Amino acid sequence: MLSQRCLAATLLAFPELCRRALVPGITSLEAQLATLQAERSRLPVESTTPDLSHAGYRSEAAALPNTEKWVQIDLGRPMPVDSIALLPAVIPSPSAQALATGFPRRFRIELSLQADFATRTAARDFTSQDFPDPGNSPVIIRGITQHARYVRITATRLRGEPDNYFLALGEVAVCSGNRNMAQGRAVTALDAFDSPRWSLAGLCDGISVAGRPSEARLLPTNGYHAREESDSPSLQQWVQIDLETTRTINAVVPRYHRVRLPGPLPGRDRLRPGLPGTHHDRRSYGDRFSQSR
Repeated sequence: MLSQRCLAATLLAFPELCRRALVPGITSLEAQLATLQAERSRLPVESTTPDLSHAGYRSEAAALPNTEKWVQIDLGRPMPVDSIALLPAVIPSPSAQALATGFPRRFRIELSLQADFATRTAARDFTSQDFPDPGNSPVIIRGITQHARYVRITATRLRGEPDNYFLALGEVAVCSGNRNMAQGRAVTALDAFDSPRWSLAGLCDGISVAGRPSEARLLPTNGYHAREESDSPSLQQWVQIDLETTRTINAVVPRYHRVRLPGPLPGRDRLRPGLPGTHHDRRSYGDRFSQSR
């Protein structure tokens, strides 16, 4: 009986024994795979769906749409302000989809060195006509290049319905250089609707339609960024890598870095090896990433 069990166990293990005999180094490869899987399990899990538990900031309701509402951020100290992103507030809809709400129809963005905005400069003014509803997409204001400590968003015409017009924003990112300097900063407003979903702090907590930040630490760099050509959107730009020797290329995977200020990915791009018509790369040619929009 015991010999039959041993024979059965040997027969069951025979395919695995053959596999290890026919594939040299399989034990080493399995050890490497186990190491990589362990490293992967320690990486932060990034959600692909927006966090709807914290919607951001919302003002108190107004009876009329032309009621003025404002909210402002204290950056902590004067600094250059290069760009600002307004991320719409989203809430769950009856169909469980993310529904944008409260983005102002008309508004302006102002900067100041004083909390009371006794003196101020306009970063952008959209009060002369209705601003298109951005839906769930962020509105990014670039090329500000002004010095300020305080950033104020003032809505002069609200979205909503009779007796329930309000200003709501999911997140505001204020970038100086390549950093969002607004995250975690103090927020004040003309008024605020406070609830488990809405709060003043929710305007700069890093939680928005773009999702939660995967890591709290600041990265040393944001990768490569070409010179901005605001007047020439069709200008071709490229970057290449020198692999130092001839290599076989199996795949090229560009990873678009996620900064705290959301922005569009290139409209059209292509990857090509240095030697056309082959899958090999030669020194001083490298892989090219060409952006034509």
